[in-house]
Amino acid sequence: MRDRDVTISDNKKAVTYLNGKFYYDYYLREMYCAEFFAENYHVSDENVIMVHDKVIDSGDGENIKYYEELMDMAGNEELPVRERYEYLVDSIDVQSYIDFVVANVYLNNLDIAEGINTILWRTETVENEEYGDAKWRWAIYDLDYCDIERETPNYAEENTFATFLPHYQQQINKWRIYSVLRSEPEFNKQFVLSFMDMVNINFAPENVGPVLEEYGEDLSWHNSFFLKRKGYMLEYLRQEFNLQGTLETVTIDRKETAGGTVYINTSCLDKQEGVWTGEYFTDYPVTVKAVPEEGYEFAGWTGDLQTNSEEIEIELEEGGIYLKPVFRKQTIS
Repeated sequence: MRDRDVTISDNKKAVTYLNGKFYYDYYLREMYCAEFFAENYHVSDENVIMVHDKVIDSGDGENIKYYEELMDMAGNEELPVRERYEYLVDSIDVQSYIDFVVANVYLNNLDIAEGINTILWRTETVENEEYGDAKWRWAIYDLDYCDIERETPNYAEENTFATFLPHYQQQINKWRIYSVLRSEPEFNKQFVLSFMDMVNINFAPENVGPVLEEYGEDLSWHNSFFLKRKGYMLEYLRQEFNLQGTLETVTIDRKETAGGTVYINTSCLDKQEGVWTGEYFTDYPVTVKAVPEEGYEFAGWTGDLQTNSEEIEIELEEGGIYLKPVFRKQTIS
């Protein structure tokens, strides 16, 4: 998920020996702190506010007021929902929040609540228009619960959107921020498309398999979780967002696409070799974009749609769509 807008820390294997004999493999993880965010997002560490479980972990302790204001505003039912929505859009990186929710839902992380086992950060003041914009962003943290062997073989069947967690007295689709954002069609579209992008790319078995192998596992991990999860989650997504359309296939032929980069909605397809296919609900149009590299120019899309526009929005129909981007070297006159 390193291509997503939610923060992920790196890790490294540490082989442990006890009295000269192999004991255990541990994984050392980068520590989230002001210096981490400063290094990875090119902001000043003295300007970083990091909140860990409702407590300031980096920055002046008085800056907890910014977090409390965020949560109070999201939960203030005396204010119109639209007013709260506009405040949230101005105060958080919405794509970061979406990626954070999607990851935890899809991986069935049941050891999380709004403000519990969570890390978010921002700059106190505006430094730049990218990551120094004083907007809250989320980090992936504490997924240990996902790696615990379950007594039930049906772990992949959990509807994590709606599962009530008695020890936290919460469920994800009742979180304050999520509930307010869900009130607007614009967010629903962005969430559903992002969810499908991550299902088709980040959580696709062909991409997850090599990652599991790095940790000595394969796709049989947790009763073949990643082979089973998609089917259940697509139905839960349909229920959560009241989707009425059908699932159709988008096929992008990248076998001969040297000279440029291809994007679909919120994802880059650079690492997807050959012919890439993904499924999307017809409720929302998908957006594809071709960006030529230096020294190349975009010659157009071929296949089921012919156009010279680099970016196109497509209303999916029954049977899906096949596209092939064409790049060519620029001619020097």
